[in-house]
Amino acid sequence: MRWVFARELLTEGLTAKAGQGDVTVWPEHGPEEGYMVWVEVGSASHKALFEIPALPVAQWLASTYALVPRGQEMEGVDWEELTQLTD
Repeated sequence: MRWVFARELLTEGLTAKAGQGDVTVWPEHGPEEGYMVWVEVGSASHKALFEIPALPVAQWLASTYALVPRGQEMEGVDWEELTQLTD
C-alpha cells in the first residue's frame, strides 16, 4: 500500500500533533534518541506506526522548500495539457 500526503503535514508534525483520519504525525523527545517524529497511517483495523529521527526529516523538508517554496507547488503545471482527452 502506498500513502501519499502533503509535506505540510510533516512540517506541522515536527512541532505539534498534526493530521486526522488516515495519517497523523507528532513529535516526541526521547531521553536517548533525541527528537523523533512519529507517523501513523491506516484505518482502525489496519495501522502502521513509524518512528523517524526528526533531524533528517527537517533537513529533507528544508531542501524541498528550497526547490519548491511553500504555496508554489502547482506553479508551472499545464492543467490544460493534463486534462485534454486523447482521440
